[in-house]
Amino acid sequence: MLSIIFRLFLFTNFVFLPYLVFSQHCTLKISGYVGDQFARNPLELANIYVEETAKGTSADSKGFFKIENLCAGNYHLRISHVSCESWRVFLKISQDTVISVFLAHHEEF
Repeated sequence: MLSIIFRLFLFTNFVFLPYLVFSQHCTLKISGYVGDQFARNPLELANIYVEETAKGTSADSKGFFKIENLCAGNYHLRISHVSCESWRVFLKISQDTVISVFLAHHEEF
């Protein structure tokens, strides 16, 4: 009887222990503001995309955005707007991060 209990104990430890030891609490966020580089107006509906996680959002009517539930780590953030040049930045996240980005408009011919 003891042998069965011991085997069950070993089995459950090998199956579930790695999840407990290596699981991360992904509660970090990137938030910030997206504006026009020259006029400094907010860029409503600018797209903000975290390449490594495929998470993204759009800036609100005041240019603010927030992406939540990120793990600590390295990320490439792509910010774009239909009338502006895209912007890509590398971020190393270890705590909640706030950024401000000002995009330049496309040159018109």
